[in-house]
Amino acid sequence: MQNRLGIDMGGATLSVAAPGRGLILQDPAVIAVDRDSGRVLAAGALAEQKLNTDRRVSLSRPFANGFMGSPDEIKMLITSCLVNTGATGETDLILSVPCDISDEDEERIGRIADEAGASSCHLVYAPLAALAGTFLRLPAGCLVVDIGATSTNVMLLCRGRIYYMKTIRVGGQTFDRSIADYLWRRRKIRVSLRTAETIKKKIGSVWAGATGRSMEAVGKDASGREVKFRISSPDLYDSLEQPLSSILEAVFFAVSKIPSEFVSGVFELGIQLTGGGALLDGIDRMIGGVTGVPTTRVDDPVGCTALGLAEMFDILPDDLPPTFRNVSEIFIKHAGLPGQGANDE
Repeated sequence: MQNRLGIDMGGATLSVAAPGRGLILQDPAVIAVDRDSGRVLAAGALAEQKLNTDRRVSLSRPFANGFMGSPDEIKMLITSCLVNTGATGETDLILSVPCDISDEDEERIGRIADEAGASSCHLVYAPLAALAGTFLRLPAGCLVVDIGATSTNVMLLCRGRIYYMKTIRVGGQTFDRSIADYLWRRRKIRVSLRTAETIKKKIGSVWAGATGRSMEAVGKDASGREVKFRISSPDLYDSLEQPLSSILEAVFFAVSKIPSEFVSGVFELGIQLTGGGALLDGIDRMIGGVTGVPTTRVDDPVGCTALGLAEMFDILPDDLPPTFRNVSEIFIKHAGLPGQGANDE
């Protein structure tokens, strides 16, 4: 039996799902590279292990800036997914891509997947895949905000047509950097991005009413000496304001693009938040409050995109040519909603 895998190509994590099996792998989207030769050595968790055991190794994140990573690095990540999921023999892939991906990059990613051993490789916009993993049937009207590690994708879908989509280079890691910058600017304490991420997950909030939560963390002062410090949720609110404002601006603009005849339908379901960034405390209330549109965090914001990709195999037509790359609109058509076309302004 031919293998079928949906791979969410996230900036920080690769999530892999298979039809009927659900999520079967979540691996760091990192590559281990030999500092001297530039040779790609390993991917995912193995890459992080090599960093801890070999000083000649550095880590690379191929999707940190979209799909600009080297072909060898991207190929290694895809190959790693195939190997770690036991996908032997012929394998069909559907990969998630950002809304702003170019035709050239779509074809490039497809060729790399082919070289990695895939029998076919189709691409789907990440917010659309998240919808497919959340609803049994695509909603008649919906605004999806997919906040990933390195970017946020916004998509407005009404009656089988993509009316608006946009990618901005702000995501969960942008919040981490803002926390680290805040601590240095205000307290002259340096922390790693991993420590900043931990602080964000434990007590971070973009809701002004958040109070009562605090934690102790470890950083270094200006002289390089290790110091312990305590930080609270209200302390972080200002540090998170700038990246949040960029997301709010993108969402508010998308709301303004809702055609008048679909306003009630979109408002009925509301804005759907997906991606790891959707887990940030208060971000649903903040977006809903600013836009006036009810905003909901989906049940599985991290895994829904990969799950949706896996579900698409049963909906896409069997005679789809392997070289036909982006199947987003084909999926919409065959998912049972009338209409076609995608406009990005």
